[in-house]
Amino acid sequence: MTESEHRVQAFDGDSNMRRDEDLLALEVPVIRIYGWTEAWVTLGRYQNRDGLKAGLSVPTTVRPTGGRAVLHGHDLTVGMAVNYRDLGTQPRKLRETYRAITRPLIAGLVAAGIPAGLGEELANTGRTRGSADCFLAASDNDIVNLTTGAKVCGCALRMDRDRALIQASIPVEAPWIDPNEVYELPAPVVPVRTDRSLLASAIWEAFKAQFGESALRVQ
Repeated sequence: MTESEHRVQAFDGDSNMRRDEDLLALEVPVIRIYGWTEAWVTLGRYQNRDGLKAGLSVPTTVRPTGGRAVLHGHDLTVGMAVNYRDLGTQPRKLRETYRAITRPLIAGLVAAGIPAGLGEELANTGRTRGSADCFLAASDNDIVNLTTGAKVCGCALRMDRDRALIQASIPVEAPWIDPNEVYELPAPVVPVRTDRSLLASAIWEAFKAQFGESALRVQ
């Protein structure tokens, strides 16, 4: 395994979102696994600021995907873009596309020692309404710890005509700032407590296993 397969580079929020959106312009299955230079909050592309603290001091940026707000810095973040033909799905097939594109995330987490799976495998998942925080509750489609039920990965999807983009956030340590400074109703942060480089390598190996020699990793 090369040094670049272990390295997790950090960028500011605007750069990270721009780099992830650029993945949509490529033709091959491509993945970014990255970090943050400081704490940032990303907002879903259709999200307003309801539920965020007024006068929020943490810098914010808008994701190219949907979903709720995510506090970054303490997480390992992943962007993946794949053509539907490589996923074995069709455009507008949301459920099938989501399951296909999250497969390497789940496989990587399991390889790193986290018993991950979709929330539908548990009986007690369900969203909490009224919060801007992506992590406040898990749905059937979220990636959770199958032992504890805790949500371990926040995912947001975008489906273009030929290609899907997913952005995923996996908390791996305690938050760099108090989530109470960000959200009116914050979620308790439950880090997966694994080494960033180990988890990054496990996800990359799972991505290569799913998509073969055409798989590309970029910074």
